[in-house]
Amino acid sequence: MYKYTMKDINVGDGVYFKLEYQSNYDLFWTVISKKEPDILEIEINKMGANDRIFLKIEDVHSLEKRT
Repeated sequence: MYKYTMKDINVGDGVYFKLEYQSNYDLFWTVISKKEPDILEIEINKMGANDRIFLKIEDVHSLEKRT
C-alpha cells in the first residue's frame, strides 16, 4: 500500500518525491496532470529551477494540498 492514492492528489497540489536516483525535499513540485492509473506529471518553476517530469504515485513522499 502506497502512502498516497491518485484520489488524494489533485492537479495544482504540491508534492515532494523520493526516487532511487533523486530525492526532492527542498521545493514542492506542482502536479500539472494525472495519467491513469498511477502516473503524475509534475513541474518546478521556482528560484531558477525549471523542469518537468513524470512520477509514479508510489514515489510521492509528501503532499501539500493547494486545491
